[in-house]
Amino acid sequence: MSSPPNKCQIIMIEERSSLARCYSEFLSDENVDIEIITNSQSALAYFSQAHPPALVLFDLHFHDTNGMRLLETIIKASPDSVIVVITSNDSADVSRDAIRLGAADYLEKPFTRDRLCLTMRNARKQLLPAASSHSGFTHLAQATDTQTIHPLWKVEMDAIDHAVKICNGNITQAAKHLEINPSTIHRKKQAWVKNGYLSN
Repeated sequence: MSSPPNKCQIIMIEERSSLARCYSEFLSDENVDIEIITNSQSALAYFSQAHPPALVLFDLHFHDTNGMRLLETIIKASPDSVIVVITSNDSADVSRDAIRLGAADYLEKPFTRDRLCLTMRNARKQLLPAASSHSGFTHLAQATDTQTIHPLWKVEMDAIDHAVKICNGNITQAAKHLEINPSTIHRKKQAWVKNGYLSN
């Protein structure tokens, strides 16, 4: 299943059909196509095949498997996908572990429609560069003088550094101004260090 260029596809991994319907309804005005996967075997089968990087909404609660192990497998199979995990409201350690594994963000139950939509919008922004060649953005590089375009990681790094400085080093406040989760800042910094863009 592929989405038109102006739409974003979400792969929703949710064991309970009632919650999948609820989340789909929450996202009904977000101009997205949603493919629902309801069990771990189907999730493994999907990500074992070649697919463009995906925006993934993944409820870690599964009866038939360990959600964290499944998350790790999916991240290894599709490292450019952007994954938002859903956790229980008493599982802060699980949320932190998911971010360390490579999840882009997390939602703790219960959450509102607005919270889900905002989180997925922010995650979608992280997906666009990786998925640009699949979603009608290739003409931009062809039609524009690339000497005037800075790499996205550089633009993001400058914006985050500026916000952190303004907030006197307070990452939580900086994230609030940038309208992202603080964990996203930590994840991006780790990625920049890993890729050699930033020193420890």
